[in-house]
Amino acid sequence: MRVKNRIITISGEPVTGKGTNVKAIEEKLLNRGYKKDNIHIITTGHEFRKYFEIIIELVRNIDNDDVLKKLQENEEIKSIFNNAEYRNRFTKELAKLKKSGKDFSQTLSIEQANNTPELAGIREIVDTIIDKNIEKLGIEINKKERKNEVWIIDSRLAFSNIPDSFKVRLTCLPHVAGQRLLGDNTRGKEDREYKDLQDAINQREKRRIGEIERYKQRYNVDLSDEKNYDLIIDTSFASINDISDTILTCLDRYQNGEYVAKRWTSPKMLIPAQHPCMTFTPRCEDFKEVKKSIAKNGFDQSYDVEAVRIDGILYLDNGHKRTFSSGMAGKTLVPYYLLNENVKGGKGIDKKDVESARKAEERVKREVAATPIQYLYDHEDAFGGGFRYTTVYPDLMKKLEKIKEDVKKLNEKKKAAKTDDYMER
Repeated sequence: MRVKNRIITISGEPVTGKGTNVKAIEEKLLNRGYKKDNIHIITTGHEFRKYFEIIIELVRNIDNDDVLKKLQENEEIKSIFNNAEYRNRFTKELAKLKKSGKDFSQTLSIEQANNTPELAGIREIVDTIIDKNIEKLGIEINKKERKNEVWIIDSRLAFSNIPDSFKVRLTCLPHVAGQRLLGDNTRGKEDREYKDLQDAINQREKRRIGEIERYKQRYNVDLSDEKNYDLIIDTSFASINDISDTILTCLDRYQNGEYVAKRWTSPKMLIPAQHPCMTFTPRCEDFKEVKKSIAKNGFDQSYDVEAVRIDGILYLDNGHKRTFSSGMAGKTLVPYYLLNENVKGGKGIDKKDVESARKAEERVKREVAATPIQYLYDHEDAFGGGFRYTTVYPDLMKKLEKIKEDVKKLNEKKKAAKTDDYMER
């Protein structure tokens, strides 16, 4: 679907840098000549917090007529009481809260607000209001063409509420997100109380999975389904500058009807499966020229590299020179095409696509199994600074051994099948 106006909806897993990237995109737009008043930033998390804080204040003062009278002038409270449906639901929920005897004298974090059972009904009302507001906003924006304006909407569900938007999803490896949580003192209290790295990783994963399940139950929407998005960026080892640049570049291409590479990741996250001489020597093309071109012009996403994802790890199948040229040129993002996206099949997926994905996965497994560990070490040196792939994937060696075992069993199975066929004849 072509985007009529410049509306970027950004969804993302916890601790993927949504807020930071929104600010970076705004800065780049200002540098492009956009007026600040024409850059509209909406964060549903902020909207949720505004509603919840005033609602909890109302709950705390439910028996104080003077405070209640003042609170009823608040815009968020007005939007609830001016709608008959919301007013009736809200009144019932307030009665339940008062009856429950729950103490709301302490300030609640967003995490606590999301996980307090007594507030489930209030959450649904607030979520419904925000969702409707975002949906109405999308309709209002697209009533006419607005050439000189941009909307950046930081919301997990905005991609669904505004179908006529450029839909972006940010992801991050669990252990990297955990490290970010431990190293960032600017986050809220709910993001700073961890025993150690493993506790931070576990809590973040619990939160991520909880969000996915909550949205499935509440909206019948799977946030993790990559088909929902136009652009997916893994922010684990990417710079803010490259992420925001990629989002705006891809938006431009999308609006111009050009091909947009859907998936982007750090070149450090793509595991090579060939001899380093094939990567770094100019047998098929001049490596230095490729590096020079990428450093000057960026990566031509019309020629995204090809990869296979096996047990959470990305392995290169085609595009080793482009990947390492990018990394050595200082680029922290490269586009890749996922060859085995359809390996599990599913509704609407052609059987030929499933078979093609299966063959690609099997081929890459064989390539990986045949690649000596030394080749991996030699490729690591290209990034300098003592880089190790086990920094990216801590369990890489264990998973490489599993692939080798899988390939060995597959070879034995095929050999046995050929023997049985020969005996039958």
